[in-house]
Amino acid sequence: MAPAFSNAQRYRIGVLAAIVPLLIAGIGIAVFLSWRDLPDRAVIHWGTNGPDAFGPPWILPAITSTVVAVFSTIVAVSVANLPAPRDRSWRPRFLVAMTVALSSFLTIGLLGSLHIQRGGVSVDDLRPEIPMLIGLAAALALGGLAFLLAPKPHIVARDVSPDHALELATDERVLWVQTATIGRGAFWSLIGALLLVVGAAVLVVFLGAGNSIVVLIATGIIVLATFTTLYWTIRVDSTGVVARGILGVPKFRVPAGEIAGASVIDVSAIAEYGGWGIRLGKAKPAIILNSGPALEVRRTDGSKLVVTVVDAATAAALINGLIAREHAG
Repeated sequence: MAPAFSNAQRYRIGVLAAIVPLLIAGIGIAVFLSWRDLPDRAVIHWGTNGPDAFGPPWILPAITSTVVAVFSTIVAVSVANLPAPRDRSWRPRFLVAMTVALSSFLTIGLLGSLHIQRGGVSVDDLRPEIPMLIGLAAALALGGLAFLLAPKPHIVARDVSPDHALELATDERVLWVQTATIGRGAFWSLIGALLLVVGAAVLVVFLGAGNSIVVLIATGIIVLATFTTLYWTIRVDSTGVVARGILGVPKFRVPAGEIAGASVIDVSAIAEYGGWGIRLGKAKPAIILNSGPALEVRRTDGSKLVVTVVDAATAAALINGLIAREHAG
């Protein structure tokens, strides 16, 4: 597949999505290191009733630098190596803008919440919403600027295969089953994101910033739900098309009577869908595990189901053959 960006555009993406966010976070941390009048135990989390977690001040810049470094690296590498999408898409530019916005918000918001604690100020006098609002304003402004400066991906002609149909005998029974798994790059990106979630949960439990049982249960649900979407079984037979996760759920089903046809299309996971995973929506639900060939099942009501899977051409031909046999009958 053709690349979405030229070498010069990749360089611009690297600057915007990686260097600028790291520079913002680095400046914030340098300012933090210059402060000599922070309390030994600072407020690091506010709940609805005020401060509810205390800890050493270095925790907040550590969180900021880790999140910014991991997120900006994943986005910069992923976006710079995108294949050219089939349609004009704003998602790559949005992802680049998100790295700058996230870095701005965390740096100003979290480190600003430490700044207001300098000089032995009473906890009752703290106003953490002020640095958070300033961080939000900076995120919107700098993120919006990054969106405007980010390059637009090159568009390629839509690569759709003809609707080939297998010739099937009237009494012939057919079955096509294939498994679909997430790509290596997407897998490690997902693992990095999950490690951040688990690390944050462990930190919350360690510091006593919330209900430990609730935090651990919520984290476990997130991890389990994520891994159930990494491995799918796709089945095509005379009853229709079914896609199931490794535990049987989630499940997508298109009954044979609702299928208008099927095609093979090329998809770009990030450029067209903003990443990997399940995309819900009445018009075009999708299971996106990789970039490349995908089975597109068209419903009679105009909606579509898209699944990235190996040997999508055979599945599409079988679906079209079943439809043709039904019409002939």
